[in-house]
Amino acid sequence: MSNLLILLISILGAIRGFEWITRDGETLVKASKIYLTISQVIDVQTLGWLMLISAAVMASTIFISGRVRYVSMVIGGFAVGSIFIFYGMASTEFANLVATYYTFVTLGLYGYILCGLGVIALWRTRKKK
Repeated sequence: MSNLLILLISILGAIRGFEWITRDGETLVKASKIYLTISQVIDVQTLGWLMLISAAVMASTIFISGRVRYVSMVIGGFAVGSIFIFYGMASTEFANLVATYYTFVTLGLYGYILCGLGVIALWRTRKKK
């Protein structure tokens, strides 16, 4: 079940990251003022690369096992969750739909849940030794 959630978060993160990388900054700003707010803090293409790399780290946890899986869940879940929440918070003022805010904050919370599951799994494996 967690693999399905990991896959969902990874695919959504990869799609969003790829879109941010390939689109021109001016095109994104014309599409929504959310990107103007984001670009005042961090370059949108840089954020896209961070999202794409984090989504890849998160997706890799499906194919590996052991402590490396849990560490990847912690790193990927925290990074993806933080970027989704950052985007959700930036969209509060300029989003055309309220669902934009709730969708991305919920995705961010799912990323943090996966991060928490990784922390718990690391703690359990450490406790068994």
